[in-house]
Amino acid sequence: MHEVRSSIIRIADILRDSFNDVVITGSYVINKVFNVKVHPEGAMNEAEILSSMFRDTAVLTDDLGLLNSLGALGVARVRGSLVILVFDLHDVRPYCELMGLPCLEPWDGGGLGQGDQGK
Repeated sequence: MHEVRSSIIRIADILRDSFNDVVITGSYVINKVFNVKVHPEGAMNEAEILSSMFRDTAVLTDDLGLLNSLGALGVARVRGSLVILVFDLHDVRPYCELMGLPCLEPWDGGGLGQGDQGK
């Protein structure tokens, strides 16, 4: 769990350096690292509001957090930018495809920072 915790904290720090606003939400995995007070659907609504102010916004969530917020994402209107980074223990690409959400897979099974060259 220590490696997962340090990876999530590192990701959050990178997002904070790269975006105007970072919203953190999720379920078990994210709640073990951060004291999350916003439920996933509420976090997506908050991110939509921040985006409507033309702010670069990122959401850090886990796979269950994404699944719990698919309804809010299906009707979200993005005016600035909104990037959702999912720390997934299970593949979320089929759910994104079902909802028509673009989904990029920047890392391979080798770990963080090792980009997929052929995908």
